[in-house]
Parts: sequence; C-alpha cells; structure tokens
Amino acid sequence: MVASLSLLAGDSQPLLSGTQMQLQSPYEAYQLYVAIKNHFHTSYDFFKYNGKVKVQFTAFEVRKDKYFFSKLQKHSDPIGLLVSNFVDDPNAWIGDIVNAEMSEDVYLRWKKRQDSISYIYSEDLKKLSNDIDESLRVVDGQHPKLLKLLIGTTIYPETVILLNSQLNFFPYWEKEIMDPAVWPVEHNKLVKYKPFVRFDKQKTKKITVDYFEL
Repeated sequence: MVASLSLLAGDSQPLLSGTQMQLQSPYEAYQLYVAIKNHFHTSYDFFKYNGKVKVQFTAFEVRKDKYFFSKLQKHSDPIGLLVSNFVDDPNAWIGDIVNAEMSEDVYLRWKKRQDSISYIYSEDLKKLSNDIDESLRVVDGQHPKLLKLLIGTTIYPETVILLNSQLNFFPYWEKEIMDPAVWPVEHNKLVKYKPFVRFDKQKTKKITVDYFEL
C-alpha cells in the first residue's frame, strides 16, 4: 500500500505555529516527519510537492519506533516542532524530538521568535554596523561579519533570511566565500528554512531602510 499526505493549502502557505493541524494517525505523523526531514536533507521540496510523500505503510508497520510518531501525532504543532528542531540540529532524531525536554525548549524558543519576528529582526540589526556593506563584504574569501555572527549564534537565522530576502546577497557570498565546509552547510539550511519563515514584507523593509538609512 502506498499513501501520500497533503499538508499544505492550495496557496502554498506553510502550516506553521498557530495553525491547528490535526494528524489522524501515527502513520500520518510519520509521513509528515519524512516530508520535512527530506526537505532539509535532500532535493525534495516540501512546498513544491505540497507536503506529499510516498511511503509504504508496510515499511512504517515494521519500524520499532512507532511510539514516537504516536507522540508526534498528539503534539499541538507538529510542523513547528519538526522544523524548529531540524533548523537547530539537522541530524535531530525523532526520539529526541518528541521525548527530550531540550527539543520542546527549542520549539518554544522558535515559536516565540516567530510570534515576534519583526522585533527580533530589529534587535538583531542593532548588532550590525549602520554601513550594510561592512556586514556583507567578503574579504579574501573569508566569512563576512554577518555570517560570523550567525555561526556564533549572536544573531538568528531568521534575521539573515529576512535581510537576504530584500538585498539578495547570497549569490555574492556563493561566488566570493572560499570556505568549502561551513558556508555550504549554512547556506543550504537557510535556503531550506526560508519558505517556513513568515514575515510582513513591508514592515521588514521599513525596519531595514530606517536602520541602514538606505
């Protein structure tokens, strides 16, 4: 038996924190887990395929970790729980995601950021120079200041995503940064995470223009 699960509305808007999503069975929870994990780890696009994945029910039935998907099914925000933990740790294990107190803390901190993303963005920008070029410039192939702050967890990934959505500096970084290890991983994570990040474009633009005096 092959089944697929449609998780998104026709307008391709993500079902994130605040959306009451009811999974009907542990099997549906497993499908959701596979879809989001594949989105972050492979070329699969959660949004392009409307959250649909093909997984064998018989393969699910023989898994020894079905209990974890029963717990995922009962979570009030299963998409948010999975996305937040895969952003925090791309190698997160389903058992830790649904059982570890730390994973729930990751989710709650993530949810708080989503609920106040404009404020978070504004506060993060204050950690940068008013000269935007200084934060984005790549010198001799090394990490620019903004990327260093991201890697050092001084600013949030949402801030980099919001800023890039306006200035589109990723192609420049792709061309100029010579690091073959850290930057490619960060770039992939940011690109994969971007569609899950909701924000007010006009409000974000005003914050950016006011801070950098563009």
